[in-house]
Amino acid sequence: MAVRSASRLLCVEGGGALAHRRFVDLPGLLQPGDLLVMNDTQFSNLKSTEIGLQYSYNLKIDEDHFARFGLQASSVTRSADFYQLTFGDQLTDRGPNGRPSLDPVANTGPQVSYADFSTGVLTYSRQWWAGLSVHHLNRPQQSFIAGQTEHLPMKFSFHAGYRIPLDTYQASNGLGADLDREISISPAIMYKRQGTFDQLDAGIYFTFEPLVLGAWYRGIPIKQYKQGINNHDALVFLVGYRQDHFSFGYSYDATISTLGMASGGSHEISISYLFDNITKKKRPKPYKKRELSCPKF
Repeated sequence: MAVRSASRLLCVEGGGALAHRRFVDLPGLLQPGDLLVMNDTQFSNLKSTEIGLQYSYNLKIDEDHFARFGLQASSVTRSADFYQLTFGDQLTDRGPNGRPSLDPVANTGPQVSYADFSTGVLTYSRQWWAGLSVHHLNRPQQSFIAGQTEHLPMKFSFHAGYRIPLDTYQASNGLGADLDREISISPAIMYKRQGTFDQLDAGIYFTFEPLVLGAWYRGIPIKQYKQGINNHDALVFLVGYRQDHFSFGYSYDATISTLGMASGGSHEISISYLFDNITKKKRPKPYKKRELSCPKF
């Protein structure tokens, strides 16, 4: 989520009715005499398991342009363990009373299961690419509370980029032959929207094979949320190395939202190895198949 204060907040209103709010609404919900308990303990007992199948089909438009269509069907199970939480009947004006909660939710482990469907299309050539995807087509019901409807909003994503060749250079493969290596820059964007929230990623890759460098900005600088909260989220820096079947990547997200650098940002490391095709080789086609050249790490 681009703005942390936009996270969901489950509110118990007068008469015990439950309502879905956002943490940004919290100051307006507090009344004189209310007790606000601060707890920095992380809740790690929320579990989500997803099993899915994907299918894609690649369509050749002409010798230089292609379109790829994809479908995904998933079975999702989400559960929560409330045993270690503190409920309202365990608090007094002097703090926790040390007694077990009588709240019926405290001794249950709610679970919800649903089917989820997504689709997308990508068009590309050797120099540009553009794609659109739609997740949660069926808007599945995800609420843990019996009798309450909370549909998962559809998520729309658009991404595009363009590869600008700068030069090629010759590199020896150690076997007495020279190979052409790519030098290019590739600006790219990605826009995502789900419900009332959206996010823009804009960045650029610099490729000097086998090395790839990149920098991205995440946020929408011209848009603000409630109470003047800006929509700057992070600056992302990455480096990747790919040689034959082996690839390595590292990225760092520097937080520039209202949380500040005190959050520590986040690190990600990826290591992969692509094995040779062990199936029987098919008869070569009469035309040379062209693929999109893009960073892979």
